[in-house]
Amino acid sequence: MAKEVPLEKKIITQEAVFDFSKLYKDMKEWFDKRQYVFHETAHEQKEEAAGTKLEIQWGAEREITNYFKFKIKIMIFGIEMEKLQTEEGNIVYQGNIKIIIDGTLIMDYKDKFKDSKFLELIQKVYNDTLIKKKIELYIIKLSKETEEIRELIKEHLQLY
Repeated sequence: MAKEVPLEKKIITQEAVFDFSKLYKDMKEWFDKRQYVFHETAHEQKEEAAGTKLEIQWGAEREITNYFKFKIKIMIFGIEMEKLQTEEGNIVYQGNIKIIIDGTLIMDYKDKFKDSKFLELIQKVYNDTLIKKKIELYIIKLSKETEEIRELIKEHLQLY
C-alpha cells in the first residue's frame, strides 16, 4: 500500500512585483531538467474591488525507482494583485503573494504491498529495517530539491 511521507512545507509571503510568465517558464524548465512530470492543476483569477485575486496550483512528480516517487506541489495565492506593464512591454503583477511548496516522498506508489494484511506487514518490516537509510536519504534529497525551488522563487520575487 502506498505510504506518503510529507516534508515540512516551505512558505514564502511577500508583497512583490513579479513576472508570472517568467516564473512559470523557469519553474517548468527546472522540473523538466530533473525529469519531473509537471502540470498545472488549478488556475483561478477573480477581479475584486481591491485588485485581482489569484489562486494557482502546480504539481510535479518523478519516479525515482519502482518503489519511490517524489511529489511536489506548489500553491500560489495572490491578493490585491495589480497588472502592470514594464517599459519593455512585459506584463508583471504587483501585490501580496503567498507561495507554499509542499514535498512528499511516496513509497510503494505502484501498490505492490496492498493486497493483504500479510503484505502490509512485510512492507512495514521492509521500510522500517531494510531500506530505512534509503528512505532517509530520499527525504534529504527531496528536501534539497524543494529548497532549490524556494530559492528560485525568492530570486523571482527579489528576496535575497
